[in-house]
Amino acid sequence: MPAATRDSLLDDFRRIRTFKRGGKRAPHKPLLLLIALARLQRGEPRWVAYTEIEPLLAELLRRYSPFGNPTPWNPFWRLRNDAWQAQGGKRALWELRGSEVLMKAARKSGTGPQNKFLTANGAEASFDDELHTFLAAHPSVVNDLAEDILERNFPPTYHEELLDEIGMPWVVEWDRSRKKRKHAKRFRKDVLAAYNYACAFCGYDGRIGELSLGLEAAHIKWHAMGGPDKVTNGLCLCTFHHKVFDYGAIALSDDLKILVKSEVNWRASSGDPLLGLRGHKLRKPATGDSPAKVHLRWHRREVFGQDP
Repeated sequence: MPAATRDSLLDDFRRIRTFKRGGKRAPHKPLLLLIALARLQRGEPRWVAYTEIEPLLAELLRRYSPFGNPTPWNPFWRLRNDAWQAQGGKRALWELRGSEVLMKAARKSGTGPQNKFLTANGAEASFDDELHTFLAAHPSVVNDLAEDILERNFPPTYHEELLDEIGMPWVVEWDRSRKKRKHAKRFRKDVLAAYNYACAFCGYDGRIGELSLGLEAAHIKWHAMGGPDKVTNGLCLCTFHHKVFDYGAIALSDDLKILVKSEVNWRASSGDPLLGLRGHKLRKPATGDSPAKVHLRWHRREVFGQDP
């Protein structure tokens, strides 16, 4: 059996099972993997106690999962069921150790234990020893795995802050030879043109000469979650409103009224670019079709955290 390679590990990590049903997203395993890769990249001890990893994982789940559902025990427990192609054949990617009671439970099928059980029984986990050794010797592969997880599970507006949160020392630029899903070349151009080069929320249309400044083509249903590169899944947004839209602070109803999350507050003295939008109508595209309801409903459910 050949030794692990960058490409084989990318394939192994892409096969890791995540909850997907009816367009729902569950970033639990991706977030745990990012934390584990960052620890490895920092040279920290191989084994990590559940009590050490739980606070950060729970906080990230509150921020980045739909409805802020913090169940950190689920990925910590379930990741051991995923495999990678080691030199001697398939092996568990994630190893678990702890008390005999915990290991006996691990040998049984079922939904798995929750927070108190893992804590009481000294649960610890790590990448498989052979996998850990390979990754520790190939930090560029760790970078590639982290980037691929981000690309496949989160919109670009999340990436930098997530890397800061997990303390990843450095992630290199994309290897352009990697096979990955491409954005349609005309998506940005078509979306900005459809909205007449102005933010669909606030109307900002800054330019220098003929060059638009700070305007972006936002996916309503994230590209990472299979959202199409079509104008009906796009909004022309300024950089500020793009970020708050991707973070679920604002959303759109089926009749294109702007929704603002109740938790949002604003302390600046120079106007209110969020709360002041509540109830206003979206600036409809000057050309082409309006946003598709199916994508708006996905965003309200999976990002804004509201039943559509």
